[in-house]
Amino acid sequence: MGTTLFAVFLAVSAAGAEGDVPAQVTFGFDSVEVPRGDFAISNYMTDVYGSAVSTDGARTVNGSGGLTDVFIATSLQLFQRGDFIIDFEETPITGAQFEGHVLDATQAEDFSFRAFAGDTQVFLFTRNTGEETFDSGWLEFPEPVDRVIISDSGRRDVGIDDFTVQPAPDPATGMLLLAGLAFVSARRRGRV
Repeated sequence: MGTTLFAVFLAVSAAGAEGDVPAQVTFGFDSVEVPRGDFAISNYMTDVYGSAVSTDGARTVNGSGGLTDVFIATSLQLFQRGDFIIDFEETPITGAQFEGHVLDATQAEDFSFRAFAGDTQVFLFTRNTGEETFDSGWLEFPEPVDRVIISDSGRRDVGIDDFTVQPAPDPATGMLLLAGLAFVSARRRGRV
């Protein structure tokens, strides 16, 4: 029994030694100054996440709490597109939750959160209740995604705050854990 537990411990320890990914990561954005654009936001998200994250089309905005409540939103839509992109360049995510914002919300302005695995959209969350601030609840994706696009089909700027993501486990971690469990199973059957 002691050898069995040691084998599982070794498998899990070896899997985690290569670069632990936390169970969940939350981006609060409050430490990013206002106004700031993609470069500053991407650097902040990369630092918090521990692997490369980039944004395209995002800016920081002061929330209702003023300077202490900062979130990211679309660039002003007067001359820009009505979306922004977040790319998880090295470690994809399997789920997310956020506080959504629709700036100057009017009746049923659409908010959408689309998740992509490569070029294929695998998940869509929409909100069109006219609420200015809402909680998405936990969103579980059918497969790991490396890109999310937040957009508004109307002419309102939209944003997110308190963006919590679940990093996908490293495939090597899963393989080592499976190898450890296979060893335990073989040992129990008396083959090792």
